[in-house]
Amino acid sequence: MSRTKFFAFTTILLVSVAAVSVWQWRSIERLKGDNAHLRDLVKQNEKLAQENARLQKGQLDTGELDRLHREQSELLKLRNEVAQLRKQLKEASARQAGLRTASTNTNQTTVSPIDTFTATVRAAVAPRQTLITGGWSLTPGKHAFALVTPAFLEPSETTPDAPAQVNLQTILIEAPDETLAAIGLNKLIVDGKESGAQKVISAEELATLLKTMESAEGVNILSAPRITTLAGREAEVKVTHPTEINGVSHDIGPSIRISPRLSADGTSFDLSLLAKMRRPAATIP
Repeated sequence: MSRTKFFAFTTILLVSVAAVSVWQWRSIERLKGDNAHLRDLVKQNEKLAQENARLQKGQLDTGELDRLHREQSELLKLRNEVAQLRKQLKEASARQAGLRTASTNTNQTTVSPIDTFTATVRAAVAPRQTLITGGWSLTPGKHAFALVTPAFLEPSETTPDAPAQVNLQTILIEAPDETLAAIGLNKLIVDGKESGAQKVISAEELATLLKTMESAEGVNILSAPRITTLAGREAEVKVTHPTEINGVSHDIGPSIRISPRLSADGTSFDLSLLAKMRRPAATIP
């Protein structure tokens, strides 16, 4: 080998080694750069993981706070409802107590010191006939009746076309039960204070009834007033007297309101009658 070739080979070898060394150095530098980049990525990933964990914790804390807020709101709402219910219960109890007091007062004020016996009837009654009603027990062992006898009055010669005048004879009588049974009035006896019992008798039957009562013991004629009215006009007879009970004045005694209307043929009366008997109660409050 010539010297020239040796230098040329040596030069080529050195150049090749240098090239390889440069390539290796560059590869190492590139690898170092990639390694550094990877380390940066790892660090960023760790930071992201930490941030994600922090954010998740923050979300959980926010959710917990929301739940606590909701529970507190529900608690406040329930407390308010309980307070309202207690208030309503208190008001209802007060109203109930007031109603009981009012009811007691009403019961106390509605107890009347007066017993009122009434009879309400309506019947067709011819002139001189008598309508009997009542049958109340005013005294133990006795019963009372109201009797009404209507009669026409003769028209005045100066006013012959004037409405018919009616004379009304009333009798309020009380008799023992034995006497009433003897004359057949025991069938009209009532147990309470209100009566709708009625009977119409002739003038002859009335005369027999009064004669029997006059001869019997224990019969009381409570009143026998007479009144005159026009046909179709209501009239009232009262035989009452004021009596003071518990500082209040009351009218005591019988009263009868009568409305005599002529029948279509003008031969009888359609009598509407309301009889009352007021007397002090057996037990005065």
